[in-house]
Amino acid sequence: MDVTGKNYLEFVPEGRRSQSLEAMLVIVDFPAGVLTRMNVRTTRGRMLQTESIGLPLTLGEDRNPIVLFHSHEDKNFGFDRVDGEQLEHISLRERVFLDIGNGTPPPIEGEKFSDP
Repeated sequence: MDVTGKNYLEFVPEGRRSQSLEAMLVIVDFPAGVLTRMNVRTTRGRMLQTESIGLPLTLGEDRNPIVLFHSHEDKNFGFDRVDGEQLEHISLRERVFLDIGNGTPPPIEGEKFSDP
């Protein structure tokens, strides 16, 4: 599906949205980059692990900031992607903040990770 203009939090399970939002705010406010590793399950039953890097972009004081992410499938434990397949569940395995000139923020207090 085309995700242009969608809010990332729409794709995050409700129980993890507050932690995900907090991480996004850290990336923008600190600012810092982020590397995440996630377990993903799709509506077609495909299981995979992804790795993503996120970097904050500044568009000027009068515009909302954007966090640009690039993700790739690290390990695919299922079958090839088919039309109509969508994300069903995402669980975070690891989050590492990256120094982009300001140091790194402290880890998010109480953040829980899933098993690899």
